[in-house]
Amino acid sequence: MEYSPGLAGVPAARSKISYLDGQKGLLEYRGVRLELLARHSTFVETAYLLVFGDLPSPLELQRFQTDLTAHRQIKFRITDLMKCLPEGGHPMDALQAAVAALGMFYPAKNVRDRDVQYSSVVRLLASCRRSWRRMLECDAATTRFRLKTTWTTPPTSCTC
Repeated sequence: MEYSPGLAGVPAARSKISYLDGQKGLLEYRGVRLELLARHSTFVETAYLLVFGDLPSPLELQRFQTDLTAHRQIKFRITDLMKCLPEGGHPMDALQAAVAALGMFYPAKNVRDRDVQYSSVVRLLASCRRSWRRMLECDAATTRFRLKTTWTTPPTSCTC
């Protein structure tokens, strides 16, 4: 295989979600510079921006946060599945399996329906996030099982 420095020769696509200019050191999500998001927005605000295209209004943010908090509980069958995965497997493979299994618990009949899309986004984010700066909750759970530590469910009042 031939060596290609950087992304030379790698196909790229136009995206409405992100913009990258490596020469200028610029990375934007939905037109907002990454530095600004990192300094001034929360995980929930940034997730909302990525999914819906704009930063949320205070009312939209409150609804989204409330919905995420209400769906934080991971189904025990998902944690059982994760316990059965090989101990030496890669955490991202475990996360992929857990996310795929979530779809079996919440089948979306009409994926074009905005309410169905919203519910799917909320369930996925709520199940797989603990905080902006930590590992995804599903990945953390996998690590706990590998280390033979106890599974603890975050309280529903936790907004981290």
